Amino acid sequence: MGRGSIPILLALATTLLFTVATYAADQPKQSACSGAIKKRTTEIAIDEKTEVTGNTTITFYDKYIKDHLQVGVRSALRRLTDDDSGYRGGVYGSGTYLGTIYALDEKQNITPLLFNISYYFNEYIGFELAYDRIEAETVAFNTSTQQDKTDGDIIISGPTLTLLAQYGNSTSFTPYAGVGIGYYSSTFDADPEWTYSSEYNGAAYNHMDINSVTGWHLTVGTKWLFSKNWALDLSVQYVQADADATYTGYLNDEKYTTQTGHYPMDNVALRLGITYQF
Repeated sequence: MGRGSIPILLALATTLLFTVATYAADQPKQSACSGAIKKRTTEIAIDEKTEVTGNTTITFYDKYIKDHLQVGVRSALRRLTDDDSGYRGGVYGSGTYLGTIYALDEKQNITPLLFNISYYFNEYIGFELAYDRIEAETVAFNTSTQQDKTDGDIIISGPTLTLLAQYGNSTSFTPYAGVGIGYYSSTFDADPEWTYSSEYNGAAYNHMDINSVTGWHLTVGTKWLFSKNWALDLSVQYVQADADATYTGYLNDEKYTTQTGHYPMDNVALRLGITYQF
């Protein structure tokens, strides 16, 4: 017999005991003394039964999970707020983001891969732990062709923590707002042509490191509870996250230049998700 059967057997035995006691208390009086004893027994049984019922109905789930915990996934449509340095055709030191990279083009990934979990301490205040991902394609000026090109994609991703405040009401719509921080690891998905430039017959090698980013964000949104436990989550979020970067150029396996710059990944995101509310 498994351990999980023990609480069930105890509950059944307790219920059976109180049933027998209650039944005995309801039998016809045999004497004044026995009647008093039965009456007292009935009162004790009722009190004990009420206490046990109270203890068994207030479970850990009811107290800490139900109406507190929510899990979901969402997608985001982003718009960078600072995507052009204004120095097209410029080089390092002229005001570009880095080298000849003068602009960024947001890359959209609307697949709902952004997991989130939130917990509300009460009807109004809670927090959310989520995963976020922001991508942008670099736009650089090719001095040889006098056309734009890309050196690669910037990707920052990582956990975010948000303090939430919601307004519960009698409708199925629950508006909320939040402020939080995010810690993003950064990568540069380089274009192969940029990494090994054909301009020098393969003798040139380019590499870029992007530092991890700590950013902050503001969120406003609303949830529509369309069934007992499921809700659609629509929100707008502003994210501030500047990524510092270092570019290193090698020629014939020897480093010939090191340049530093930064990429403003600040953006406004329109987010749509689905949430399960326990």
